[in-house]
This record gives sequence, C-alpha cells and structure tokens, in this order.
Amino acid sequence: MEGAVNIAGELSHPLQMPKIAVHYINLLSRFIPIETAQKFDYCILLSGPEPQRTVFENIVVESIKKIKGSILLVRGKPLEKSVPFIADHITVYNHLNAVELSKLIQESEFIICRSGYSTLMDLLILKKKMIVVPTPGQTEQEYLSYKLSKEGIVLSANQMKIDLVHLFDLAQSLDFKKVSFKVFDENILANLIKNVES
Repeated sequence: MEGAVNIAGELSHPLQMPKIAVHYINLLSRFIPIETAQKFDYCILLSGPEPQRTVFENIVVESIKKIKGSILLVRGKPLEKSVPFIADHITVYNHLNAVELSKLIQESEFIICRSGYSTLMDLLILKKKMIVVPTPGQTEQEYLSYKLSKEGIVLSANQMKIDLVHLFDLAQSLDFKKVSFKVFDENILANLIKNVES
C-alpha cells in the first residue's frame, strides 16, 4: 500500500527508492471473507522452515494442553499421514487446502502464527485477531511483528520467551485495532504488465 497506512513500513517505503518505477498493488490474498459462526477460540498455524517449525510446534503442543477453550492446530506438514492426538479440546490437521484453511480460520477468534508477509496479508484481509511469533533469525518477520504490534494491530511474542497461557489471557483483554487496507484489483493487472514491458 502506498502511503502511511501500510503493512511493510520501511521494507516497502525505504528512504532511498529504487531508480526503476515502483507500483504499489495493495493487499494481495488468496482468501475471501465470508460470514461464519465461531467454532474455535484459538487457531494455531505452524509454518516455515525446519528446524524452527518443529521447535515452535513442540513449544505449542506442550502449552496448549493446559489452555481452556477449543483449539485448532494446523501443523504445516502436507506430506505427513498420521495425525497426532493431543487432547479432546484440540482439533489437529497436518495440512489444509486454501478453501478449507480460510473457512476454519474465519471460524476462529484468535490466530497464532508466524509474521511472514503473505500470512499477515491473508489474515489482515479477514480482519482476524493475531498473536504473531516471528521465526528466529528472520529479520523481516521480526520487523513486521514489531511494527504491527506497535500499531496495535497484532500481539507479538518472542519464540524464545513465549508463554502461551499468559499470551492467550493477554489477548482476551486487548482491543485489537482493525485497519481496512486497500485490496488488489485485478482490473489494473493489464496496465501494470504494459508498464513493466515499456
């Protein structure tokens, strides 16, 4: 998004812009908002490179056994066949396609996830309350997490010091800021391509 109201801050608005033409195409997401009833209190999305995906999963699984409420855990393991049982109040999927994932996210009140740019765009279009945990060492995720947390849009947590029980309690008392971002309009695509070609 061009201007002060944007997701990426300095990552997309550097002090020194590149010499080539820059076009802001607004928020891009694979999800479409739908009306749906709430089914889960918390939806936890695991993703990203190993070994950090597994490190985060181990932290999450140990913590969510103690948390009250209905929990959805999507492990981000598309090739895994067996689905582990954790507890009766926890529904576990190894992987979901985009349509299924969008529906279940929208049936959840809070989303716990990484602060990757694509993930943030997907969840911001759905106006979800987010607890974001940047992948350690991925500085762009750390920056996005810090920026959006400072703006009151997400609640940010450090994986190395995470306490999910405390975070979930804190999230219940927070007033998450909901920002309406402009969304990508596919009608401008032809003009964008012409601009790139010229």
